[in-house]
Amino acid sequence: MNAWETLVASALVGTDRQSPVIDFSVPALTDYQTALQNQSATQQILGAAGLISAYQSAGQSVVTATLSLSDAANPEQLNCCSLATTQHLSTILQENRYGDILPELLQLLAQAQQTVPPDFLPLLLDVGKKDKKLRPLILPILGNLGQWLARQNRQWEYGLGTKTADVDLVTIQEVWATGSRSERSTALSQWRELQPAESREALAASWKTEKADDRAAWLEILQIGLSLEDEEFLEMTLADRVEPVRRQAVHLLNQLPSQYRQRLTKLATELLVIKDADGYQIKINLPQADSLAWIAAGILNKPSSKTGAQPAKVNIDQLSPVLIGADLNAWPQDIDRLVASIQNLPTGNIILSSLARAACYQQRMDWIEVLITRSPTIFTNFGTQTPLSSLPSDDHDIKERFLTQLLTVDNAIETLPSTIAAIKCEPHWSVALSSLVFQKFHQYAQQQSYQYHVQELSSMISSHLDINILPEVQRINAELAPDKFNYSSCINFLEFRRNMRAVFDTT
Repeated sequence: MNAWETLVASALVGTDRQSPVIDFSVPALTDYQTALQNQSATQQILGAAGLISAYQSAGQSVVTATLSLSDAANPEQLNCCSLATTQHLSTILQENRYGDILPELLQLLAQAQQTVPPDFLPLLLDVGKKDKKLRPLILPILGNLGQWLARQNRQWEYGLGTKTADVDLVTIQEVWATGSRSERSTALSQWRELQPAESREALAASWKTEKADDRAAWLEILQIGLSLEDEEFLEMTLADRVEPVRRQAVHLLNQLPSQYRQRLTKLATELLVIKDADGYQIKINLPQADSLAWIAAGILNKPSSKTGAQPAKVNIDQLSPVLIGADLNAWPQDIDRLVASIQNLPTGNIILSSLARAACYQQRMDWIEVLITRSPTIFTNFGTQTPLSSLPSDDHDIKERFLTQLLTVDNAIETLPSTIAAIKCEPHWSVALSSLVFQKFHQYAQQQSYQYHVQELSSMISSHLDINILPEVQRINAELAPDKFNYSSCINFLEFRRNMRAVFDTT
């Protein structure tokens, strides 16, 4: 029983029945023992109660521990950015405005060999934690202080770069085994960069215990260092019960000259029989719904076992995965004539769309160039998997021609949202292309009544337009009728980018 409980018990018994029992060993009472003992029983209890209460209210001694402090950050070698750039960074990161141009600002900082003020380093590291695509842009501007911060937080370990991570491979493996979902994702990415085979084997070993929602995410990481050595594991995941996992496995296998491609090529050449004649004569042989070869390839599902159930009819749309995965060398190589012949088929658009995707996967520029010329609109519904990802990164002439053709077809205005989504992944828009995009957007915007949709599209293009077309945008905006959609937000965006870049142009 502690001193307070002893005192309460005495008070409950009553001083008339029993002399108060006070524990004078309590530090709060030791110095007052003599004074209290000279008081009446009631005064002893009340005095002791006040002293003990004051003692408890004062709290306890601070618990101290001896900890070894980490080494200080090395002296900074990068210059800190200017006050103006700091204000631009604050607008983007702290005010959450113009976020789409953060990559542009990060590139400018890296080119100038500058870092950011210390207060912004945690914000940037958090951005990179959430968005892996920005990490290569963040790493060059972290400086020594940023790397020191990355060592203090496991979720920021990507900030150390792969060279440091290589030294700490054991830690990466431990995080993969015991970390949270986001930590494991980072660890697997780092491990994949360092040891593609070992990381894949670790994933295979834990595959059956991984959550369904995680398996597709882990497979996506295998895009790093993807090679034929991954084929056996990817083939195994084709039988996964989760559809996104199977879809991701197909996406990876389609990029490899694998046995999977060989199997699909055989089926594709049975599906499309092409004879060389005037133009090509093309016969489409649809398989039966219960075809074992097509079921084994995962293209068709097993027929229902219900008595009397009729097999569903097969259509060419169901079979497009075979054409997407088949080797393009299986087809006649007079590509222009072949594409022209396919366009004349009732199902020509489906076939050409599949062949366009195959060209992307196999990086066949000869096919892509013909398809751009013959049917550019088939590339506007690919999402992120556009031909641009397959084009050489420095071949801007081909990209420019492709993008221009997308914007100048007859129905370009009707398909403008999907076209812009398709070309958005190309960061380098010339003045000519920017002007063309804005002109088409202007035509589109003035025809629409759904203002929010138009505003969203305006924001989408504003981060890509060349800032030198600002006078053109201002002129067109000044000529608008008051009741028409105006481009003030686009102008503000372009002005912000112009001012942001001007800081670096003068240094």
